[in-house]
Amino acid sequence: MELFCKRGVDATTMHELADYAGVSYGLFYHYFTSKDEVLNTAVRQTTVLPQIEEFLADHDQPAMEHLMRFSSYYLEVMEQRRDTIWLLFTESKKRPQLAKSLGDLAVDFRKTLYNYLEARTRRGEIREGVDLDAATRLIFSYLFMRFLWIEDEPPVELHMPIILSGLCRR
Repeated sequence: MELFCKRGVDATTMHELADYAGVSYGLFYHYFTSKDEVLNTAVRQTTVLPQIEEFLADHDQPAMEHLMRFSSYYLEVMEQRRDTIWLLFTESKKRPQLAKSLGDLAVDFRKTLYNYLEARTRRGEIREGVDLDAATRLIFSYLFMRFLWIEDEPPVELHMPIILSGLCRR
């Protein structure tokens, strides 16, 4: 991924990838027959989903407080992989299998957040009648768009309370 980020996917050859990985071309080709396979493997290896799952497994704090912390945490872990995420996102426009892998990952992320909200609903912390699917899409969309494009905006701590006030009981 470092080489792809430096040179671009189209400008990088399989031989260069093998050299950069410090293995023979034959060994590299044994595991990856195309750059697309390398990219699809990278989706699984560079995902922040395990950190998100671990963060959302904590149910000790009130939902509103934890979700506020979550928004900052999400942006922080995404920022640590900014170049790779940007590369995967832009390459997905040209590579249908990569787009599918990223789409599957987005579904897994939403499922994790949905499960967290569902557990908090059972505890009475989420307003009755809230469409949890819509809530997860709203939170995910806001945070992901914020990560990708909205850099000169006020801190996320100013926007998330507005989103969460419609979701959480006080």
